[in-house]
Amino acid sequence: MNLEQIKIIYDRLYNEPFPSDRGKEVSGIDLVMIDADVMGLSQNFILAEGHLMTDQVKTLANCFMDLKVILHHLEKTERQYFASLKQLAQEILDVTNTEKLSENEIELRHKWKTVYDEIKIIVNELDPLGVADIVDDEYNDLNFRIYSQLLDNREDTKMFETIKTFVEKDYEVQLDRDDINEAVQKIKKIEITK
Repeated sequence: MNLEQIKIIYDRLYNEPFPSDRGKEVSGIDLVMIDADVMGLSQNFILAEGHLMTDQVKTLANCFMDLKVILHHLEKTERQYFASLKQLAQEILDVTNTEKLSENEIELRHKWKTVYDEIKIIVNELDPLGVADIVDDEYNDLNFRIYSQLLDNREDTKMFETIKTFVEKDYEVQLDRDDINEAVQKIKKIEITK
């Protein structure tokens, strides 16, 4: 299955209403958390154009095993949703298990991850939704947007507008200009190799 087909499954699940009660657990597995984990990792995979880091692949593999456990205990609507989630995890794992990376590609990935992690720390400090201490990957989409802007143009006003526009449009919140400016100054100090 190619990246575009995986994205179709992801988009369909993203737009479907979550079928279970919040806080529901099956065999000790929190349905909301496993959904968030698989969808978050899938988004990372798509944004990185078909790649995941080794630790992310391991996490997704664990989610896949958990999904196999819970499927037999779910009602019809839930089962359909989580079966699709399991398929999404399986398709991504199939891709990541077959890709062979050169040493140069591995080195570039590590550099990419280092930059991304620095951005993530700054965004979590900014914490537009006030959830950074609860949900570890809540701001992945904003982190990737900032990363792209950093590659393209790290000029103050460009970076400021990228953050401000994204937060207002996607998160529907307003941030203090000084807080955004402070984040921009920290982001600009990140060393990056294109």
